Amino acid sequence: MSGYTTFTACCQCGNGAHFAEEFLGNLVIQGKPELTSLIGLGSLTKVSGNFFIGGNAGLTSLAGLDKLTHIGGGLRIQSNGALASLAGLDNLTHIGYRRSRQWGATRVNLWSLSKSRLL
Repeated sequence: MSGYTTFTACCQCGNGAHFAEEFLGNLVIQGKPELTSLIGLGSLTKVSGNFFIGGNAGLTSLAGLDKLTHIGGGLRIQSNGALASLAGLDNLTHIGYRRSRQWGATRVNLWSLSKSRLL
């Protein structure tokens, strides 16, 4: 997407680094097998672009995304082998683009995540 900056996060999102409430652009958390947590994202409420979480073999939960309510683009979660659920995305009310994606070892339909609240 033109005009968007893609930020590739490092393991710091689980090690005490903290992000602002709103992230402008595409947020990519990728290829960090030592990453186990996203607690450093605890204040994040909005991602204006796409949000990708992938290739993080040690990631066990999405806890830390509890305040996230809005993703302006798409949400893609894949190849996070230890991820057992989507718990942590319970307050998400808007995803700009939705379709089935793989998370952990299971495919999930993001429409089912909606609880008829995602617009």
